[in-house]
Amino acid sequence: MDEETSTLTFEQFVSEATEQVRKGNSLSGVIVFSENDAWRNFERVISRFNIESRIWTADQIDTAQNDFFILRFTKRADATNRADARRRLFFIKVVTERESNQSCTTLYVFSYEGSELFRVFKSLVEKTRYMWRGWIGSRFLERFDEFVRSVYLKELGREGAEASTVLVKFVLETRDVKSKDRKGSSINYEKRSEEDLNKLRTFYWKEFAELLYVKKGKYKITTNARYFSVALSDRTEFTLMEGDLLEFLALFKYVLFYARELRDKFKKKILINKSQRAVRATNETLEFLSFDKIELIKIDVDNPVISSWRDNLVNTFSIDHLREFKLLNFVLQEGNPYFLAETIDLENGSRTYVSMVENSIRISPAIEQTEPSTISKLFSVLQSRVDPSINLIERW
Repeated sequence: MDEETSTLTFEQFVSEATEQVRKGNSLSGVIVFSENDAWRNFERVISRFNIESRIWTADQIDTAQNDFFILRFTKRADATNRADARRRLFFIKVVTERESNQSCTTLYVFSYEGSELFRVFKSLVEKTRYMWRGWIGSRFLERFDEFVRSVYLKELGREGAEASTVLVKFVLETRDVKSKDRKGSSINYEKRSEEDLNKLRTFYWKEFAELLYVKKGKYKITTNARYFSVALSDRTEFTLMEGDLLEFLALFKYVLFYARELRDKFKKKILINKSQRAVRATNETLEFLSFDKIELIKIDVDNPVISSWRDNLVNTFSIDHLREFKLLNFVLQEGNPYFLAETIDLENGSRTYVSMVENSIRISPAIEQTEPSTISKLFSVLQSRVDPSINLIERW
């Protein structure tokens, strides 16, 4: 592990990043959740990464601030070129809060690097147990303008506060739900009208049997005569292209609150009661287990965009291996209007049941507790392969 340290502070980074954006350099970022300070396992994960990766090496650069550090990636071919290596940096701000008796950590990750190196960073996160990228979903992106108005006009309570959001474009993806291996192809869509979007979805479904959903939105947000331009994805990835970083973070912390609310709802458990009973005949004590309560997420599909959403769900979870999502599926029971499948998340071993009864979908743990990252992954599957209108929280 490189013992190099840096004198850079987070405050200095924010100031320099804002100046870089003003000069025309975009700043990318992502929100990462970490349970029980799992991010401290970076050192172990980096060691494994350096052994396994044939292209990149990684090392952590500490600063004088315990809650701010730098992650550096170096191409093995450029290992002797330090000037080039310094460009491949991720700046990570750690925010830890206490929730009941458990600490929950959020990482703000920033970089000037493009999508190629962000994929390398995300692979590092996937190797770190109990860490995952935050999730906000397709429906949130579609109604992001409503969210912005709600934040600036209601929650912040500013006198004379004004806010407007102009959608530059949506990035949409199409999914063929009957295909085992096909990945979605991106298309751009510039109109924000929900009616127009639903017409486009209907067209793609009828003509090509492809499901269309929002993956990313590019917005220009104006607040009290100040503005910033940002692209935001359903996995809380963002790219700031214009404006002030602090102004953007002031808004983005409310996006983080929303993602946390989803994360908390995703923590589901099976509550098991244990009792002991004496058996006189054998003079032994036996332990009995009873399932007092199984927590579940119930999603009512009252106004679906795609009328055949039930068939989509059955087709999707009948595929034994969803490679893109790293999920294994086992159909346990099927019969109109009922369907039950067990899914296994290959990234963390979490097991869940996905069931459908008439107009509702239910997700429940198959082991004592599910991982929130697994549930967010299942919602991504539902929105991208079953019906894009599926959502857990309709209003904020």
